[in-house]
Amino acid sequence: MSGNLLDAIVVPANADERACALCLLVKVKKVAWSRNLRTIFADTGFGGEEFEQQIQEQVGYKLEIISRDAQQKGFVLLPKRWLIEQVFGCQGRNRRLSRDYEQKPHISRATILGANIHRWLRRLKPAARVAPENAE
Repeated sequence: MSGNLLDAIVVPANADERACALCLLVKVKKVAWSRNLRTIFADTGFGGEEFEQQIQEQVGYKLEIISRDAQQKGFVLLPKRWLIEQVFGCQGRNRRLSRDYEQKPHISRATILGANIHRWLRRLKPAARVAPENAE
């Protein structure tokens, strides 16, 4: 299992995350590959029965909240959370995504999607390793 970015929207920082998530899921529901989606994993910021029910009713996906146990202290590896962190980590390696250079949201979205297409292509055909000339 690997984390893949399926789509993105770019909004101002003061926009409501839940409304944006619902907007993105409605957009994703319209594409052909969305019939393979069953469960959406999210962090505790998207928790709550009302929001989970809204997702179920409007797009038909089950929302699974990944949260840490309140009694555990320090760093705790959360299941499925590494998938999201892997995608963000790979984006950080892209020069144009390492800082927020873009002024227009549609350019930012295109840069994010382009970086992830590059990531997928590298997975399909990794770079050839060249043996050193001095190898015996």
